[in-house]
Amino acid sequence: MSPSNSRLTPLQLPAQIDAKELQQILHTLPGPENNLTDNIWFFSAENWGYPLTLDFEPLLALAQRYERWSCSLPVDPVSLAKIMFLYSAQGYRAHGSLHYAYQGILKILFYLSEHNQSAIKQHDLVEYFNYGLMHSITGGQAIKRLTPLSYKAFSQPMSIRHLALILKQCGLSDLIFSTQFSQEVVTKALKESIETLSAGDLTFRDWKEGGSFNCLTLDYGRYYVEHCSSFFANHYALAAALSLTLAQAREISQQAGLARNDIKNFITPLMGQFLQGQEIDDLPPHYRKQLNPHVMENLKQTTVEAFKSHLRTLRAREALLSDLEIEQIAIAIGLDKTTVDHREWLKLLVITCLQAHSPANTKNQSVFATAESDWLAEIGIDFNTFNSVVEKNFHRLYKKMDVAPPTPDFFKAIGITVSENRKSTYIREFLRQVENAGIIQFVALTGWRESEYGFSLSDIHIHLNRDLLDQYACPLRYEVRWLVPKTNGKTKLRREITSSAYQLAQQLAQLTLAGKQKPCLYPFISSNKEPEESSETIKDVVGFMWGHFVNHYSPFLKLDLLDQLNVLRKQALHSQLTADESKRLSGLAKRCQTENWSILESDPLLREALRRTRAEKGRVMFFIKYDARRGFIWAYHEGTLNQEYQNLLDSHLSEETKAAIQALSRKEEVTPCFTRAIINEVMGDCLY
Repeated sequence: MSPSNSRLTPLQLPAQIDAKELQQILHTLPGPENNLTDNIWFFSAENWGYPLTLDFEPLLALAQRYERWSCSLPVDPVSLAKIMFLYSAQGYRAHGSLHYAYQGILKILFYLSEHNQSAIKQHDLVEYFNYGLMHSITGGQAIKRLTPLSYKAFSQPMSIRHLALILKQCGLSDLIFSTQFSQEVVTKALKESIETLSAGDLTFRDWKEGGSFNCLTLDYGRYYVEHCSSFFANHYALAAALSLTLAQAREISQQAGLARNDIKNFITPLMGQFLQGQEIDDLPPHYRKQLNPHVMENLKQTTVEAFKSHLRTLRAREALLSDLEIEQIAIAIGLDKTTVDHREWLKLLVITCLQAHSPANTKNQSVFATAESDWLAEIGIDFNTFNSVVEKNFHRLYKKMDVAPPTPDFFKAIGITVSENRKSTYIREFLRQVENAGIIQFVALTGWRESEYGFSLSDIHIHLNRDLLDQYACPLRYEVRWLVPKTNGKTKLRREITSSAYQLAQQLAQLTLAGKQKPCLYPFISSNKEPEESSETIKDVVGFMWGHFVNHYSPFLKLDLLDQLNVLRKQALHSQLTADESKRLSGLAKRCQTENWSILESDPLLREALRRTRAEKGRVMFFIKYDARRGFIWAYHEGTLNQEYQNLLDSHLSEETKAAIQALSRKEEVTPCFTRAIINEVMGDCLY
């Protein structure tokens, strides 16, 4: 890629600034030959692992937007930014260092222009720090961030004393900072800023030592939770049907006339092949060698029929709660007119009815039946009539459900991938993702500590709501009586959960085959001596869906399509589109209108979330997959680290840190404290 032909504004460098010296500094930075007068500088992937572009063009637009401010300066904003950048960046070799310096300097000029100032005074420091911590330069604009920058990302380019000294040496001491503030003054203002932005949750010392605001905010984290909730809701029925069918492996094999004891190692994996759409002729040879075609066909048919029966039941239950079916139930029981509130009320009533007749709820069937009866009596509906309508509609839906086992193409389309590991199959990976998406949703609904999720269904107690104010909307109350180790040790506390959280716990219990006494939210592992201890499990789960979220979150994908649409529209204005392009434009325009993409386009927070998640995905996945990065520091020292992680560390570690790693003389010197410091530096200001 060739450098831009755009040049500096007519204002030239001050006479005391040596342009040749600046050009020489620019040439020492890794990358191709960049010219001082070009406003876009490129640093190639060959030097960095991936390309870096520094674009000073936004400052031209800034000078035009704030013309009076720009004209009051003794040097134009573009030249000023290049002077500060090059003199402050001398000796920088890491990608992150140059990027942070560039971002910091542009933010200073954006702040000054927005406040119509040529210099920051002492009483401005806290406000300036708030701005610098909470903004990033994106697409030529200062975009408000979702969380403040980390210490490393903020302090490197924004050392006030260092920049003030550079400007003084350049004869520009009246610019940017009104004076060389003492370190005490700077630190005091920064402390105040950190405490304000973190609402007292993070001290300046903790922030400086690598602490961050990396918990997902409500604005940002809701996208992740929404994705997990949607993924679970869309695929729960299929996942539960697969899980229930595989759990019947012994029974199904006997029905097929197959008497074998190796259920776990042979029958279950073979059934899994059938359940992901495999034909007998396509099976791996080790399956076909052990069974004759007739027995194999019997096993396939029996497996598929069992699966279809489970899936029909689950899909019929889901369909029964659709708006259309709820309207039909309302008409059948004599409610001719239903509002949105009435529909939601009826849905709760149908759910209660289904629970009252579910074999899984033997312990609470009478409670559900009483709540249903009381609720119906309030509006004068006969209990038996209502149950009869629900049962009749359920059987109608069950009979018309057309279901079939999923195929590999289905799994690929929803983002399920398999590794080369022989145990990795589409079904196994699919079940893991659905389970973990549901757990993440439950954690989001409750917000408890990670050590408090090991309860079973038998630890959830259900009783009638006797509160006259809200019993109409919530006829039942659900309490989890379980341990809160950090504050109450081994004493069980009662904590109320919502009806939706209870439904989710039941679904997860069915999906993981938890039974009554085992933890209901996550799979029971026989080797785990303390299955109720949930800390490690929850810690592993909460980030599990992150990669899938970044790649497959529906609003992100729609924004991509919207960008394609806008590009095609611009092309259509200036040139003739091909037949395929015209067809694509027409299809996208129709979807844009039907799905109301304009709402997404007007949401800057969503656009920023898309940018950040994709830009930071590599680093966040590095953090989450701690098994994959085990021993990464010593491997980096030895030069045996895989190329992906090698590039990641090369790009995001400072030269000092790299030197510290190379100075290690033995593996034992890689302490947990040293490892944490390295990871914090790689992560920088990532949200995760």
